Amino acid sequence: MLSSYLRRAAIAAPYGFYRIASDRRAVTAIEYALIAMIIVTAMLGGLPFIGRHLAGTFNSVASEL
Repeated sequence: MLSSYLRRAAIAAPYGFYRIASDRRAVTAIEYALIAMIIVTAMLGGLPFIGRHLAGTFNSVASEL
């Protein structure tokens, strides 16, 4: 029983590895995650500049009122 299972597993293992290796969905998901990380980093880097600019705008509007 066990030897039969091991024999089938040994025969199927290379095909399973080929199926996993040829699956490009994981690679695409990693690429999308890296792109999202770059976008978030750029947004976080720009927030202080935008915050100072908006604060100045709101302060000038408040002083006019």
